[in-house]
Amino acid sequence: MTHRKVILVLGAGRSSSSLVAHLLGQAEGEGWDIHVGDLSLKAAESKVGNHPRGVAFALSADDSEERDARIASANLVISMLPAFMHVDVARVAIASGVNVITPSYVSPE
Repeated sequence: MTHRKVILVLGAGRSSSSLVAHLLGQAEGEGWDIHVGDLSLKAAESKVGNHPRGVAFALSADDSEERDARIASANLVISMLPAFMHVDVARVAIASGVNVITPSYVSPE
């Protein structure tokens, strides 16, 4: 059995719709599992649908421990969270040796 790679998408707002759909479309052929987390579990579930390679989960605004554990165990993190949150996500990813992608290009951090 081959090990599946986990792509973690944080944020399930409108801007993540095409991204998640594309990743899920490629997931089977590439051996990926796509985990999508958002403050709204309903929003994450709407992005994943019933795709067999998709996992939706709720992020907690009060507890970063679960988020950080999910980041550390992923193969790639894509932060679609609000821009001010990218730095915290990137710090955890870098400390865990996990590649991270954000659409943010303004902040010097």
